[in-house]
Order: sequence, then C-alpha cells, then structure tokens
Amino acid sequence: MNEEIATVSEDGSVLALTAGSTIIKATTEDGKKTAECQITVTKKGEKDLIILDDIKEIADRYNSLDPEKLDKEFRESTEYDDTHIKPEYLDSEGKPNEKYNELYGAYIKKRKEDAIERLSILNQLVDNQKSFIILASSYNCEYRAFSIILTTEAILKANNISYLMTPNPQTFNDFDDSKLAIEGVFNPSVAIVKKGKVYAYTDENKDFFNNEEDVKKWLSKYINIK
Repeated sequence: MNEEIATVSEDGSVLALTAGSTIIKATTEDGKKTAECQITVTKKGEKDLIILDDIKEIADRYNSLDPEKLDKEFRESTEYDDTHIKPEYLDSEGKPNEKYNELYGAYIKKRKEDAIERLSILNQLVDNQKSFIILASSYNCEYRAFSIILTTEAILKANNISYLMTPNPQTFNDFDDSKLAIEGVFNPSVAIVKKGKVYAYTDENKDFFNNEEDVKKWLSKYINIK
C-alpha cells in the first residue's frame, strides 16, 4: 500500500491523502484469511486525468530484467578490457575454451528468459486493463541535447510514480512485440497507458521539448503531477 496516497486506521477507516491509486490489504487476526481491494483517489476538478494503478512491485520486477546490466556483468566476468577475453577462458590456441562457452551459453539463455518474462509482464498489464507509464530507451533520444526520457523519469520519481523502462530497441523491442504495439509508431519515448491501451505518447515528429517545464506540461495533460 502506498501510504502517500491513503492510510488506513486501526478501525478500518480509509483517509485519502493525494490523488492516485493504491491497493489496501487486510488480514484476519489469526492470519488465515486475507483480502485486498484497489482504491482510487481523485482531486476535485481532476476527474478527466488518468488515475495510474499502483504497479510498484511489477515495475520493480520488470525493470530488474535489464539486458544491459546482464551484458555488463558477463563482459566484466569474462573480459579484461571489453574487447579481450581473459586468459583463463582461452585454450592453447587462443580460442574460447569450454568454460567460456558454458558461461556464454548460460548468459544467452538468461537473456532470452528475461525477454520472455518482460513481454509476459507487459501483456499481463494489458490483459488486466491497468493504467501505467512506459519509458523506452530510444536510440534516437541518446543523441539529443535534451533527453525526454531522463527528464520524464526524474519527474515521475519526484512524484513517486512507478513506471516501466523498456530496453534499448536496438537489442529488444518490448513495446512493439507486446499487445501495446501501435501500427506506424515505433517505440515511443514516453507512452501513457489507460486501462490496457495506449492513450497518449510522445511523437518525435510532432512533440518538441526543450526543457523540464515542456515535459511537465505534456504529462499534466494526462496525469496528476506536482
């Protein structure tokens, strides 16, 4: 439960604190029965804004399946300068030995398993008609003077909003491979999903952001932010 959105007193009364969505769980004194429900808090005059679901646990799991982190761990364990394999993983002819091939095989297997799990998480959120935000590590954005992704990420963190960060589409394209895919739209930098469907997204050909205030104005059209 996100206690910044609402709290529950000892007698079970719910006190709304700020706009958002969170899950309340209850357990009997003997611990044998539990129940939960999702509550949504809105501010007066903000009924048209999208109320994001509390997906913190799911988002934490999804974001932990980072292929770039896995790549780095593999390189650091098998290479000494990002280009040369460590001597202990080479045979007498200077080729990768059996030990290296075993590690490489396990690394590739884990990479594929993580990709399958990420896609499963995305599709499960869609099937459950959840509302959430996706940030995509876009290759094009890395070369802009102003990063929409990093700025949006900072704004969401400041507002305690959980989000999914998809990997760089040059290696994995979770967005386009999932049920969220939009015809003619390739991996948007920021996508806002409402009840399992993409409701709004940044279009690099139409949306131009020069600073944090521009990003805040765009986000505030759809969600509640400070």
